[in-house]
Formats: sequence, C-alpha cells, structure tokens
Amino acid sequence: RQAGIAVTVDAVDPATFGQRLVEGDFDAALHLWHADPSPATIAQAWGAPRGDDIGANFSRYRNAAVDALVDRASRDFSAAGRTAAFRQVYQAMVDDAAAVWLYEPRNLLGVRRTVAPVGVRADAWWAELANWRPAPAR
Repeated sequence: RQAGIAVTVDAVDPATFGQRLVEGDFDAALHLWHADPSPATIAQAWGAPRGDDIGANFSRYRNAAVDALVDRASRDFSAAGRTAAFRQVYQAMVDDAAAVWLYEPRNLLGVRRTVAPVGVRADAWWAELANWRPAPAR
C-alpha cells in the first residue's frame, strides 16, 4: 500500500496453485523455489522456455543475454570467473525486474555429537541417512 499498489490475495490449495503456475494463470505469485546447490540450475527457473517446455520458468522470462551468461558461467570452472559471470546474470535479471526476491531460504543441519553422519549432501541431506551410525565414544 505504501508504494501505491493494491493487491488482492487469492489463496488456493497447492494443486490449484501448481496448475496456475504451469498454465501462466496469474498476475503475480508468491512462490518458493529451492534450487540445487549449483548456480547453473538458474537455467531451470529463468532460462528461456523451449517451445511448450517452460521447465520451472513459470513467469516465462526470456533474455538471450542472460541465457548466454548462464551458459558461460556454467562452463567456467574458476571460482573468480564463475562468480563474476553469475553476478552479471543476477544483475541483468534485477535490471529486467524479472522477479522480486523477498528472501533466500538457508538450509542448516545440526547433528548431535553422538551421531556420525555419512555422506551429507548439500542437495539431499537425507540421502545417506540409513548409513548414519552412532559416533565413537569421545
């Protein structure tokens, strides 16, 4: 309201929300998307749709320069080059006003000292849960 924007929230069940996202049946959507740990996965949510396949790009955002930057950044295995390229990607998207990012979810994992976690992955901490064992006595 302070910015002069009137919003009517249409709260719907998750199935309806998902269908509306896929069909593009919305003016704006408040949506959480949790990406894989690789920054290259930005192409899934923001890469140009290929025909009818929008992937997770529900807004149907298109910017050929951003796509080229993502491709370049994904092939650069130097930390400095990759960081610089992805900064350009995000700056171009901010300049386009592709979305308004409200927050970024952060995953934290805490494990008691009596547990020896095995194979904790950034994208699926639970993947090796069956292999966790009691930690050796300290």
